Amino acid sequence: MSEPKQTAESTGNNPYIFYEDSTTDYPAINPADPSDIRMVEGYYSDLRARILAEVRHDETALNIGRVARFLDHYGIPMHEFIAVYTEDVPALERLVGGSEDAEAATVGGYFSTMDLSYVVRNKKDEAVNGPEVTEASLAHELSHASSTIKSVGLARSQSGEMGSLLLRTGFRVDDETDDGIGAFFEEGFAGLMENRYITEELAMPNGFSQGSEPQRINVGDMTYKQPRSYFVDSSPDGRFGSSSPASHAAYGMELLIAKDPTILEVMLKARTDIQGLRQFAKRVNDLSPGLYRALARRPYTSVNFMAATNHIIDKLYDGNQDKAIETFSDSSPLVFTK
Repeated sequence: MSEPKQTAESTGNNPYIFYEDSTTDYPAINPADPSDIRMVEGYYSDLRARILAEVRHDETALNIGRVARFLDHYGIPMHEFIAVYTEDVPALERLVGGSEDAEAATVGGYFSTMDLSYVVRNKKDEAVNGPEVTEASLAHELSHASSTIKSVGLARSQSGEMGSLLLRTGFRVDDETDDGIGAFFEEGFAGLMENRYITEELAMPNGFSQGSEPQRINVGDMTYKQPRSYFVDSSPDGRFGSSSPASHAAYGMELLIAKDPTILEVMLKARTDIQGLRQFAKRVNDLSPGLYRALARRPYTSVNFMAATNHIIDKLYDGNQDKAIETFSDSSPLVFTK
């Protein structure tokens, strides 16, 4: 996969997106035609304006200043977003259904080509856990938006129709499969920031859960234990709840950071610096040879992310789930090197 080239020719009006001519075969990486770039940028600019104008959004009761303060603590800037209730998601989906980086979601998403995040407000979830549960999701999506390393492929069909494909955003890189590479790290980073918003900014060590003990999850032959702060109650009595795929990746990232606290610093650097991406891969491999590739190849599903975190526990914690939980609980929340 090519690295972003910060040139006016290759990036169009957005200095953080490298527009690549995807009609050429790898490894021939060429900038897209400037006229094609203008066409695609115009399309996404118009689509973004329509979303902001036509989709009903409501930030009532959300403490946006608190989210901004938390992200600023980690050096992450605020980006534009919309907060929509569940019943307004179809209107959003009707608009973005034709864009390659758009997919239906029940919690939120980030449209990289438009630099626009959205978070879905579920009235039932907020009734149980308060609007803070939506704020945490917003911290997640805005963390995705923090990456300035993006690549978009442009290609014309035989009929002359222009198409675009998001090839890279942050840690995630598209490849010849539908799964891509690096989803574990990209979702892990955003999930990590979401969980830290809950445990640090909201001071809720057990998260949106009435329990305190680690949650045991059984999938097939795999038994997996997850800290309670990643679990969200969906009923007032705490009998029902769930955790997201990103939460499993986030726990894995915290376990890496517990072994080498400087990994967090490098992860944050990697949001805006290609050298940070290289340093991150090296730090992970320094913990265990080949670990970066083993984790990067995991497709985006709960089971795969759970298996990836179990792999971290096997390699770095002697396969001891309780030891991993204890280390996670005792680790410093934020450690930077000078």
